[in-house]
Amino acid sequence: MSLNSETQLLRQIHPKWYQEGKISSIAFNPSEDHDFKLSCYNGDKFLPKDAYDHFIQNNKSIGVVAVRVSDVENLDIKAYEDNISFDGHCVIDFEGVDSTNARKKKASQLRKKAEQGGFLFENNL
Repeated sequence: MSLNSETQLLRQIHPKWYQEGKISSIAFNPSEDHDFKLSCYNGDKFLPKDAYDHFIQNNKSIGVVAVRVSDVENLDIKAYEDNISFDGHCVIDFEGVDSTNARKKKASQLRKKAEQGGFLFENNL
């Protein structure tokens, strides 16, 4: 299934990435360890709460935020569904963004978009 421009890419927020009521840009800054790719859930296949419940089986998250495919593509970054880990697994792929500074700037812009939308699901425990 291909993603359309309005598809939400659901991103889990690790507790370390949320400080003083703000999401850190680290949440959208890919590491070399992960081939400069960010894992997300396809919002056309998962509701935010379902994505959260699936993720926390093996990982930590305080909640789910989203950016749209168009937000990613407007920054000249690729977004696609690869279904590698599970059906509905998507990738925000920073391949071709050559400098650390450029990746940080794009990550910051994605964080701002995600924060504008707020948490789509938040664990209030």
